[in-house]
Amino acid sequence: STKECLEKAIAGETYEYTEMYPRMQEEAEQEGNENALLEAKLQAEESKRHAQEFQQVLEKAEKRFAALKKVEQRHADAYKKVLGGL
Repeated sequence: STKECLEKAIAGETYEYTEMYPRMQEEAEQEGNENALLEAKLQAEESKRHAQEFQQVLEKAEKRFAALKKVEQRHADAYKKVLGGL
């Protein structure tokens, strides 16, 4: 489902900016590789931004589905009422 895909994308991006890229930064710093250090920092920032964006999409979708569920429930209730009067 779309929800599962977003959750997996959030988890993947979160792993990248909390674990993977910080580890790369440490290694680059130990090696004195300024280019690799800068690249790892930039990639971590980008991954964090992606995780936040995916989270916002997920939250917006959940709100919309919750609202849609209420509308559909009202429709179902109205149909039941009409059917009950036949």
